[in-house]
Amino acid sequence: MSALHRAVAVALAVLAVVAVLAPLAVVPATASTPPEPVCPVCARHVEYASDDAGVELDVVRSEVVMRVQDDDSARFRARVTVSNDTASALRGNESAVDAVVADAFEYGYVGDDRGARDVTASFADDELVVAWTIPDAAREGPGETTVVTLFGESSIGIHLRADRLVLYGDDDPRVVNRPRSGRVEDLAATGNGSLDGERVVWEGDADYDARSHLQEGTYVAFGPSEGVLASAAGELGVALAVGPQMLADALAAGGPSAILLAATLAACLFVLDGSSNPARDGRWLAVTGTVVVVVGVVYTLLDGYGPLTDRNLELLALPAGIAAFGALTARAPAVANLREAALRVAGTVGVGGVVATALSGSFLTQLAATFTVTVGGFYLVGVYDGRVGWPVAAVTALVLVTPVLAVLPATPIGGFGPGFVAFLLTPIALVAALVGVAAYRIGAGKQVTGERVVERTQTV
Repeated sequence: MSALHRAVAVALAVLAVVAVLAPLAVVPATASTPPEPVCPVCARHVEYASDDAGVELDVVRSEVVMRVQDDDSARFRARVTVSNDTASALRGNESAVDAVVADAFEYGYVGDDRGARDVTASFADDELVVAWTIPDAAREGPGETTVVTLFGESSIGIHLRADRLVLYGDDDPRVVNRPRSGRVEDLAATGNGSLDGERVVWEGDADYDARSHLQEGTYVAFGPSEGVLASAAGELGVALAVGPQMLADALAAGGPSAILLAATLAACLFVLDGSSNPARDGRWLAVTGTVVVVVGVVYTLLDGYGPLTDRNLELLALPAGIAAFGALTARAPAVANLREAALRVAGTVGVGGVVATALSGSFLTQLAATFTVTVGGFYLVGVYDGRVGWPVAAVTALVLVTPVLAVLPATPIGGFGPGFVAFLLTPIALVAALVGVAAYRIGAGKQVTGERVVERTQTV
């Protein structure tokens, strides 16, 4: 190997290591941020203590009403039923009410980065009523729609931490999109036939230890009327609001994997050579894929921990497809043309990957899609003899964008954030890249008999 090849190999190795380790720098920061509650004073089984007033706010039941206003702010009004001891301490004691509410707002809550304004608190009939305003909770959309972005734009998880949350649009308009969570109710069906419009209701659990939450990326669009055009305007408004964040999250979560695959594919094209014995390497893939399938079945039957815990047997279709590809390659390493190579990889790795991707959910779909396209793409690039041309460029582009496109449907990413998804996905991409290298070397291997593809010509 020449000095240039050695330098390229070292540079690619360093780049691959950086791509695997880079997400680790993001995970501690995102993992240390707890989910935000919608209401800062509504959770049960947690005591909001005021040292100045000597009062502990012990919540029994809570309900929050959120109304979008003309200036795109949101006015919250929480009605909180408290325990007898708290009621006795707050009854007729306005300073204690103000103090305990002020202390509660010192904790994190949805919109605390923008600051709660016009906070008011009162206590009457053994019920604490707290109201506050969060600015910039919505934005104007096309077709006179208003898109509530407060819940969708949060970079961390949102816990309901209230027994009930009700969202109204300004002047009681219609809900013109399909929110990812919550139940849309017609106001006329709520007991007052004179009301017109709709609201969104979330039923939750105010227990502090409960995991009841709003699904990440929840956007609600209100419009003056309903119908196909209004729904289209609402969905377009949501797309315009969430699009930049979705793309940013997808790039952050899938980008390190794409960099890793790019480094490995570059090493294949400029450093590595084809296999001297493709049939042997094909047998290696066949045996490895078969072992993974067998171990996966046994692991699932024993109720192991991990992706197969919920008996996601569809994932085993992927190693089964790789095993079939290896067996077919071991039997007939050579291909007559690029079309035959594409059919071979599509009928084995492709079929297994499509089954695993289509039947899996969430992160497992991203895993299966990245793995499938990587192995198949590396093989096709190898078959094309590593020459630069439109087939290589097209397949390379597909391999590199797959980690980003696979993550895109799950964005915007709440919880621990895109850094944590990148931390989980990048090691999978590393394993896929290693298998892809084997597939590349099979495709690029020199044949004693049979035909190989070199651009548009064939050689014997």
